[in-house]
Amino acid sequence: MEDTIKQLFQIEEASGRIMDRVELQKEACRKEFEEKTAAFDAQMKRETEEHLNGLREQLKAEREAKLSDLRTETQTREEKMRSLFAVKKDALAGGLVKSILEG
Repeated sequence: MEDTIKQLFQIEEASGRIMDRVELQKEACRKEFEEKTAAFDAQMKRETEEHLNGLREQLKAEREAKLSDLRTETQTREEKMRSLFAVKKDALAGGLVKSILEG
């Protein structure tokens, strides 16, 4: 009977040591998980920021190209209007004077 009690006590001690090791391993796993999670989050943040910066640059280039096209188009239209006005100004002025005098 005493041997049985002694064996049960030894089993209890062994199980306590095993549980202590399990707790240490759990803590180590938790720390490792937290470190890996933090590293992953930091990497994702960097990659996301790099991607966003690339998109911003692309949009900026597209916007500048469109503005340049609009400026060119506006300048071309203005030149055409000035040319047209230079050619037709006398006729327009004559028509205006005529409508005033008749009016």
